[in-house]
Amino acid sequence: MASLPVLAVTAYAMRGDREKTLAAGFDEYLSKPISGSALDEGLERIWKKERVKSPSPRKLAQSAGSDGSSGP
Repeated sequence: MASLPVLAVTAYAMRGDREKTLAAGFDEYLSKPISGSALDEGLERIWKKERVKSPSPRKLAQSAGSDGSSGP
């Protein structure tokens, strides 16, 4: 089952809150107030993590012994 990345945007900004939030299963943590650039950076970090966890369809096909083509 595929999981959906979750970004926490919260007013909790005390020491240790980031670690607690990530330990609870969130993929990224941003404390308010946030800027557009901070949101972009948080989403970019999630995207990079997801790319590492999920290989491209081409890599999956190659690892299964297929070249990814649909015909003989």
